[in-house]
Amino acid sequence: MQNSHADEQRLAAQQKAVELEMLYQQDKLAELNKEFEALRPKAWRAWSDFLLAGVWIGMLFWLAPDFYDQPGAGLLVAFIASTMMLIGRESQRIHKRIDLLKAMLQK
Repeated sequence: MQNSHADEQRLAAQQKAVELEMLYQQDKLAELNKEFEALRPKAWRAWSDFLLAGVWIGMLFWLAPDFYDQPGAGLLVAFIASTMMLIGRESQRIHKRIDLLKAMLQK
């Protein structure tokens, strides 16, 4: 009788430990999901990068107006703009792949 009562207490303690571990894992997963969502790219970020590039080009025109008189200046500005667009597109692709990977892992 004493032995069965001790076994019941041990079993109850093990079940409680398992429940606590599950709660800890759920809290940890919720915290990781929250952090993951906080790192998601924002829609306004692309527009702010575009606006910042415009400001830099405007400052270059204002501070060094003779720069645009150079033969390769337009080509250089076009190269910089196309490079920025390619980087932005690749960043978008990477984030989509990460979201897809997360969705695959959750299934």
